[in-house]
Amino acid sequence: MTGKSSVTRRPPVKRLLGGAVVAVLVLGLVAFFVARKEPTGVAGVVGLAPAGDQPFGASDTLDGARRGIYSDTGRLAVIGDDGLSLAVNGKFQPVTERGSNVVDAAWFRNGATLLVAEGPVSTGGLAVVDIDGKVRGTIPLEPSVGFGSGHGMTVAPGGRQAVITAVDRPVLDQEQRRLVVVDLESGATRDLTAPGGPDEFRPFYLDEEKVAFTEISADGAPRALIADVTTGEVEEVAAGSSVAGTIDDEVVLLDGRRRLVRAATPERVLATVPRGAALSAINPSGGAAVLVETVDSPDGSRFGRLRRIELASTPAS
Repeated sequence: MTGKSSVTRRPPVKRLLGGAVVAVLVLGLVAFFVARKEPTGVAGVVGLAPAGDQPFGASDTLDGARRGIYSDTGRLAVIGDDGLSLAVNGKFQPVTERGSNVVDAAWFRNGATLLVAEGPVSTGGLAVVDIDGKVRGTIPLEPSVGFGSGHGMTVAPGGRQAVITAVDRPVLDQEQRRLVVVDLESGATRDLTAPGGPDEFRPFYLDEEKVAFTEISADGAPRALIADVTTGEVEEVAAGSSVAGTIDDEVVLLDGRRRLVRAATPERVLATVPRGAALSAINPSGGAAVLVETVDSPDGSRFGRLRRIELASTPAS
């Protein structure tokens, strides 16, 4: 986002990872997600629009949000000051309790469940939450990592693994970001990229072994990279561009001219991100992207707004 929201006094935030929430038996939890098929229609959740409904309704904007996250089925999760919500026909339907300090989230590929991180300090685990608000449990992380203000996370096909952006805060030094692989069966974490090096963030699984992400060097130059989560081997996709997301599990780049292009067909521009806006998400099925803007209200405060833009179609590869 550009700019800062106005400062308001809020009651103490509610956390998903404490109190009555008991750590799940993660093996059984992940087995549930692996066995569960991608939903059609409402997936048994009363009061939710079926997958494929328009998250923005008849408008192209949603006020009061800091970030949007598309599922493979076209649902849009929204992170705002009141926690995590689902955008349904232009309105927010809460997923977490109001006031939950959610900083990041990623969809399981069933399109009905999210992996949720709270912050900015480490909570020791990740929550698994259905879109109807049911907290299925938590996955304790060992070693634990922090998420800062949230810089991207992704769940592997099959739901057994995730890659998250971990945030380190060295004493008297700037925040550092790196990628960490999380075994969702055991909660074990391991570095995918080394701490103390260039910043890495916004990972996206391409398949069960490959993850695309962005690296920022010390001079501020971005690189789009792909890492093998098993071997750690890294290959460059494009220098001077960042990873914007995926369409049909293929990398979409944000280039130095603020253009969105598919890495396989860089000569074809999908859209251009206007000045004053930042890219938030790309629909993995194509067709749309979501931008985030900071808007001035009449009373002088500022708030976040999500804006939907259309993407040019691309020929099937």
